[in-house]
Amino acid sequence: MPQEYTITHEGGTQRVRAFTLAISNSDQYGNNACIAPGARTDDGLLDLTAIPPVHALNALPLLVRLFTRSIADARGVVLRQSSRFVVERLEAGLLHTDGEIHEAGRRIEFTVRPASLRIVTPA
Repeated sequence: MPQEYTITHEGGTQRVRAFTLAISNSDQYGNNACIAPGARTDDGLLDLTAIPPVHALNALPLLVRLFTRSIADARGVVLRQSSRFVVERLEAGLLHTDGEIHEAGRRIEFTVRPASLRIVTPA
C-alpha cells in the first residue's frame, strides 16, 4: 500500500506518496535490481529513492527500469542524496534492513557514520 512520507534532508523537507521508499548506500538491491543509480559506498552520502504508487499502467515499466539501471527516468520517481534523512509517516510500521524485517516508529532517522566499518584483511 502506498504511504505518505515527510522527508527531511540537507536540501530541505518534502512530502511524497510512495509505494516504496528506499534509503541505501549502494546502487542495487541485488540480482542487478538498480534502485539508486549513481549511489556509491564511499561518497559519504545516502541515496533515497521513492517509487510512486504502482498501478496497472506503470508496474511493468517500473520493473523494466529497475533492471535496466534507468529508474531515475521513470515518471514520479524521487531521488535525493544526503548524509542524513529523517522520514516521518502517519503510523509506526515495518522497516526492512538488508532483507531483515523490524518494527519501527513513525519517525526514522538515517545517518552516515563515516569510517565506522572496520575491515580486517590478511597481511
